[in-house]
Amino acid sequence: MSNSTARRAELAFLILVTLGAFAVRAFHVSAVGLAEDEAAKWDAVQDYRQGHFVGVNSGHPMLMKLLAWSSLELGQRSNRWADRHAWPKMSEVGWLRLPNLILGAATTAALYLLARQMMGPVGAGAAAFFWAFTPLPIALNRVLKEDTPLTFFSLLALYFFWRAKRDPTEPGTRRWLDWSSVSFGLALASKYLIYFFGMNWTIWAIAGRSGLDRKPLLPHMGRMLLGIGVTFVLFNPVILSPAHIHNMVTFVYSEGRDLVHHNGYNLDGHLYLNLAKATGTPYGMPWYFYLWVLGVKTPLAVLAAFLAGAILLLRTPKTMASIYFRMMVLIYLLGLSVMGGKWIRYSLSLLPFVFLAAGYAVEKLLNWLSLRTVGRTTALAYGLAGVALFLWPLADTLAWSPYYSLYLNPVGGGHANAGRFFSPDEIYDLGSREEVRAVCRVSPPGATLAAANPRSARYYLDQFGRGDIQLVPVYDVNYVPRPGDFILLQDSRRYFETQDLFRLLEHRWVPYRDIYVGGVLTSHIYHFSSPALDVATASTASPARSASSPQN
Repeated sequence: MSNSTARRAELAFLILVTLGAFAVRAFHVSAVGLAEDEAAKWDAVQDYRQGHFVGVNSGHPMLMKLLAWSSLELGQRSNRWADRHAWPKMSEVGWLRLPNLILGAATTAALYLLARQMMGPVGAGAAAFFWAFTPLPIALNRVLKEDTPLTFFSLLALYFFWRAKRDPTEPGTRRWLDWSSVSFGLALASKYLIYFFGMNWTIWAIAGRSGLDRKPLLPHMGRMLLGIGVTFVLFNPVILSPAHIHNMVTFVYSEGRDLVHHNGYNLDGHLYLNLAKATGTPYGMPWYFYLWVLGVKTPLAVLAAFLAGAILLLRTPKTMASIYFRMMVLIYLLGLSVMGGKWIRYSLSLLPFVFLAAGYAVEKLLNWLSLRTVGRTTALAYGLAGVALFLWPLADTLAWSPYYSLYLNPVGGGHANAGRFFSPDEIYDLGSREEVRAVCRVSPPGATLAAANPRSARYYLDQFGRGDIQLVPVYDVNYVPRPGDFILLQDSRRYFETQDLFRLLEHRWVPYRDIYVGGVLTSHIYHFSSPALDVATASTASPARSASSPQN
């Protein structure tokens, strides 16, 4: 095969896989309810539309919200056009999430380009395929959070920096470094994290000491920092406002507790503090959290390839792939593990390098097989095993669609344990739309709804035309349930501040209704009556439990 034909084949593969990645991410994207964090982005976009920027969602940069704003504006025009022609249209929530769907799919191409610098097309293609069609990155890309653009732009920055290292000309080097600077700046404008920049320089410092790189780029550091700074300010201009900086610092220093007065992560039925300040305490999140996540949320075929790749990379330390693995998987995973605050979405930028290691194993295995002389039957067996390696994650993805966040491999128990281990991440606000709809159908005018996701609940109350319902955070220390209140309890939002209320309702009342999404119980709705009522009275006063049938 000629070089030009091979390049065209690579390009065709990359386009096909990237389009496939977008398709699985976009499929029934509105099936999952708007989460509380996403509702905060929705509120921020409404403020932007009114010309208010300073102090809005100040814990995060502007880029994600600017993309969501642009997408919503495009969506309004597109939906009006669809209405005129009686064509299908996408929901408001779908348009809100569209930027992350695009960037998540585009990360497939960015990962391939970076991996291609370290290995051949088979290994790079396998890494890109695993990113495209494994449930965990798909689930995280479908949520409007900053981790998706952070991952995409960081991978681009690493790729452009690599190209600068390998370009033999000075103008070419500067051009690639400028692209790398812009990408690092966009990553910083996505999320206030700059560790990829430092880790990149560390990787190449190790490469230099290992004899793998002889091209110093330290004299260009000033130019890079200037490029990063200019890009960051252009896409996050509120950083120039002293008032916004004050709000941002306050948010970071207090870990958001000044705005969100609750804490707790329900990990497999145990409640842990989920704060950075809880690091090293017996109440903080366990250090093995991310190992647990990878162990039960990665298809077994991909997990086996990753473990094989890890062994092979550790045995060949003087290769760029090995240096990347040690820095971007081992050191990065160590850093995530010792931090007190943990969410599954924080692991998103780790996953490309997990899949890179898996792709490396696939390529080495193929190279080994190509040097062996085997019979037709053995060759067929090897071929079927290779097909299974790629079909396995794809089959898992299709089987769990569109509720990818619930996915567990057989080690984790599969469907039987869906939503059990990491409910704040897996269930999140999966049934927020169904919960509010159920309350709206039976609540009288002016009723009170107590919920742990007030922003999301308010969005759906407005969507259903029930702005009359009074909404109160269930974790508000001043909230005292009154007869007639509807109270929404979600195990995924069980906090230390609401433990007493959970115990009271669970021990003395029968839920008015249970909400199921994707076959998983997401929440209980209680209709609070007189505190003097006992369990039997509450059961008589409540509708039959048959009202708790699954809502899919």
